[in-house]
Amino acid sequence: MTGVKVFSARVAGFICLLAATWMAVLFIASNAPAPVQGFFRRFTSLAVGDWPSGGFSAKRFAEMKQASDLDVLFAGSSHCYRTFDTRFFRSRGLKTFNMGSTAQTPLNTYFLLKQHIARLKPKLLIIEVYPGILGVDGTESFLDLLTNIRPTRDLVSMALAIRSVRVMNALFARMMRIGESGPAVSVRSGARHERYIEGGFVERTDAAGGTREGRMKPVTISDEQLDYLRKVVELAREQGGRAAFVVQPLPGDTVGGAKGLDDALAVVARFAAGLKVPLFDYVTRGVMRDRRYYFDYHHLSREGVRVFDEMFYRDLTNAGLTPDG
Repeated sequence: MTGVKVFSARVAGFICLLAATWMAVLFIASNAPAPVQGFFRRFTSLAVGDWPSGGFSAKRFAEMKQASDLDVLFAGSSHCYRTFDTRFFRSRGLKTFNMGSTAQTPLNTYFLLKQHIARLKPKLLIIEVYPGILGVDGTESFLDLLTNIRPTRDLVSMALAIRSVRVMNALFARMMRIGESGPAVSVRSGARHERYIEGGFVERTDAAGGTREGRMKPVTISDEQLDYLRKVVELAREQGGRAAFVVQPLPGDTVGGAKGLDDALAVVARFAAGLKVPLFDYVTRGVMRDRRYYFDYHHLSREGVRVFDEMFYRDLTNAGLTPDG
């Protein structure tokens, strides 16, 4: 038994030394000059430095701190913040905010809402459920958020829920930055031909339509993401609000080439029915299939946003989900 104890102690000591060494590497890398941080990003799973953000997350979540008592809160991925124009809904008398962010999954949405929903108190939470995002683990969204907002208890909980080595590396690296309380670094705010609009929307500044080459990856649905989607709905209801799911339209050639899309949409439909949540599925309805409504193979162009928001508002009204519905 003595030999076993000695061996166990040596193994434990080695693990502690390894952990301490890795923490030291994280600390040095987190506070090193940009070229050193770039080296770590390129050759390891360690995410330090800036995470390129095309979604204006720093501006959006800084502004969201001032929002409260909303009629409508939008949540979801880039299809959310590039689709629901807060100016349009404001012109219809609705107090809204768009909380969408890059690759935001229901898991990410849940922990963001836990932090903010008591203040936002949305009467209606509209959750954009792009099928392509329901099978990923939330890592990309977490890295975007970690770069652009101050770490909080809910952000730490989000990292633990994702259960990714890369995510934990990034979290530790972020928290080890010396003298830092705001966003991690000065990051690229948005992509070319885009601008941030008050209320969280991102507008295309070019009028061009017609999709670039590209296709959806095979679509799968994660049971874990569905579980978090249920939790998001429960959070909204606990605050006295309602929830609705939206699947934005897609170009015809994208729909035709997407493996597993029909099955995924059927899963979402059954899930929504089970929760008694209204579902607005514009892919299954087959609307706006023309390429001119899109600036790539899955995001609406400026004209596409205009047409879709009008359509969606009419549907919300007809469903009795707006004040004048």
